[in-house]
Amino acid sequence: MEQLKQKTPLMHGKYRRLMVFLISLLTSFLLLICPGFLRFIDFRFDFLVSSFTYFFAVLFLLKKYPDCKKEVILGFLILLIGFVSVLDIRSKKIILGTLYTVEYAFASFLAYIYNKTRILIIKIFVVSFLTCLCIFYFFWGITYYNNYFNYGSITGITNIELPQNWNEYIKEPKDNKYNEIDGKLRLFDFYNNFCAICFTEFPKFQALYEKYRNNESISVSAVNIPTIWDTIPNPIDIIRDEKYTFPVVLGNKGLDTLFGVTTYPTVIIERNNIIIYKGDIEHVGDVIEKLLHKR
Repeated sequence: MEQLKQKTPLMHGKYRRLMVFLISLLTSFLLLICPGFLRFIDFRFDFLVSSFTYFFAVLFLLKKYPDCKKEVILGFLILLIGFVSVLDIRSKKIILGTLYTVEYAFASFLAYIYNKTRILIIKIFVVSFLTCLCIFYFFWGITYYNNYFNYGSITGITNIELPQNWNEYIKEPKDNKYNEIDGKLRLFDFYNNFCAICFTEFPKFQALYEKYRNNESISVSAVNIPTIWDTIPNPIDIIRDEKYTFPVVLGNKGLDTLFGVTTYPTVIIERNNIIIYKGDIEHVGDVIEKLLHKR
């Protein structure tokens, strides 16, 4: 009987720690997926809201289960670390999701520090540091990070030389002279028929075309890259059905590799067979104006 009484509290302790670990694990999982709807508005809002949500969720569980702090932290971190590992295996490089999970893990760590310390100044510093970090990521950090891993540079400005015959990778128009060294800026928007984001950003690209269509110093064209799922005889028909009037270049397989395009959409500015900008459409307008004024 005495042995049974001694084992009972121990067993209850094990079950309690397991329960807290599972609660933390489930909470972490829900926090990873629930704010996802914010990505349709702006992925930065998702990042901002989730960072603070992680902080307060960890803080709440640490206060609720003060005897199971290790289980709380482990429950949050193990899922995040596993998520990063899966992303790295699939992408063969660190991608945007890794930045999210590292930030969430750091927010969890800050919550642990906040809960552990009794010094008010340290508590204020922890909250202030997390706030400043989120503000930096919101306005600059995520954009820089995204540009670097999707386009190869933080600002989008590049200096990549293309082979002289790169225009041979263009299926239509066949008689193109895109590889001529004439000092002309050429704006390309690389897309494929299964890229939903590409089509949502076409109004912005159409606006750029309307703005520069009569400017002889620059040409504006969308570049369609075929995929293994394509069954559409003429991708240009889709563009015209949507009432877009910008020119469409049909690229052969390998054109995207030649330009170093790994994500869609990718906006590129080329001049004299040199890629001088590779990035998103949000910042290309300012780049174009600067380049045109330098001429």
